[in-house]
Amino acid sequence: MKEIGIAYDSIEQISKRDKLYAKQSPIFKSFIHDFPTIENFKNVIERKATHSIDRSLLVKVLLSDYSKIKHSSKVKSNIEALKSDRTFTVVTAHQPSLLTGPLYYIYKIISTINITEELSAHYPNYTFVPCFVSGGEDHDFEEVNHCHLFGKKIEWSNNEKGAVGRFSTYGLNDVIDELNSILGEKSHTKDLQVKMKEWVTENISYGTFQMKLVNELFGNYGVIFLNMDNSALKQKFSSVITKEILEKFSAPLIQKTQEQWKNEGLKPQAHAREINFFYLKSGIRERILSKGDIYSVNNSDIKFTKTELLDEISIYPERFSPNVVTRPLYQETILPNLAYVGGGGELAYWMERKSQFEAVNIPFPILIRRNSALIIETRDQVAMDKVGLNVSAIFNPENDLVTTFLKENLSTDISLDIYKKEIQLLYKKISESAMEVDPSLKAYVLSNSAKQDKIIDQIEQKIRKSAKEKESVSLKKIHKLKTNLFPDNGLQERSSNIFQYISKYGLNFIDKIKQSLPPLSSHFSILLVEKDDFQV
Repeated sequence: MKEIGIAYDSIEQISKRDKLYAKQSPIFKSFIHDFPTIENFKNVIERKATHSIDRSLLVKVLLSDYSKIKHSSKVKSNIEALKSDRTFTVVTAHQPSLLTGPLYYIYKIISTINITEELSAHYPNYTFVPCFVSGGEDHDFEEVNHCHLFGKKIEWSNNEKGAVGRFSTYGLNDVIDELNSILGEKSHTKDLQVKMKEWVTENISYGTFQMKLVNELFGNYGVIFLNMDNSALKQKFSSVITKEILEKFSAPLIQKTQEQWKNEGLKPQAHAREINFFYLKSGIRERILSKGDIYSVNNSDIKFTKTELLDEISIYPERFSPNVVTRPLYQETILPNLAYVGGGGELAYWMERKSQFEAVNIPFPILIRRNSALIIETRDQVAMDKVGLNVSAIFNPENDLVTTFLKENLSTDISLDIYKKEIQLLYKKISESAMEVDPSLKAYVLSNSAKQDKIIDQIEQKIRKSAKEKESVSLKKIHKLKTNLFPDNGLQERSSNIFQYISKYGLNFIDKIKQSLPPLSSHFSILLVEKDDFQV
């Protein structure tokens, strides 16, 4: 698989903020400690080394979770390595999207693996472990209950409420059956589909199902899956839970930072509430509200006095679920983590947290933009060659591609702009002559000039229509290319699912992506699938 780098600046779908961060713009200096360079990891290693982490507890929790599933020796050795204070993690995270959801879920994990390997080569006296944190406590089921393959939507139906990671796997058999129907009998994912069917029968939670799937795809690389919905881990975070609920410290700090964002011309990312925790119990995950000394759970009859709330946090810390504002604090409390790998939007809300981290004396990690990529299969490369499109041009709007193609492939220029300008100039001279006789004729002459402009536009449209009919075969190829590579006019990575590729090429397609994506990249990657990459 060949990788070609394209500058972020040339891609319209990449945000202004992402483009500036890739260039390490100085506007970010007050929002982070270090830019993501291999040399700057020395600083964050020193900072994190002074932060107390209960490594024994972390390893105990991980070993308990992994005792339920078959895992690689690499995963086991990485878990054991976390006992040492010379071992650090690099983390990425995502909601428990159905069948991994969009491709950037996969790119996040691959980016994290590649960064740990780069760090291992540069800092041989330390061990670096790739870690995937599941957002299983989220309750936005509609955000994670679907995925897209070949433009078709697969949707999971489940009427349970509360934290998605705690859901049963009810209904997933139907999802796997639909997946099989779309991919067909010759799919290279048949064995994986059989395993997923077996997982559904094991009476496990959806969070564990997700863990098994991530382990199946990335376990050989030693990726550790961490479910933070754990009572013992949250006990280590209880002081911050208490501080946030009683003192409401996060919102003022974040709002102040967001004002600085606005001053730099950037849009604030996450809304900080007065209290940034949910109350989590079977079937519910609702915001915690306060009025005076009474604390209540939204959309329920649950209420606490201050004393009762403190007892609840002490006895049942697992019932307190961080939202997007406090989740980073929790993650960095329980992990010996150096860096967070995420998309542009995620990094933006992390950049709003630096003063919040300082308020609770937690070291702030390096923030790394995940790899972004566009996969172009051989058939699409052939089609691009036939219509004369290179990899950078394919990002242009379809109308621009059509105009360029017609201009380059027709024997005459279909644009009549030059003639329109000549007629406008002629009418201007007529207007000047008419005004010498009667100034009131100017408006009449100019109105006729405007009519001529419209007539020329109509003629050009007819010529363009005829040209399109003449080149209809090639223009259909352009349209199909744009549809294949940019589903719903967006980036492929935000829609397409990895199963449509591993179904055709096998699980080693993920290995090929990993080998092709450069760590700590500051450009967009075009991944060209080559004929010799796979035995299909």
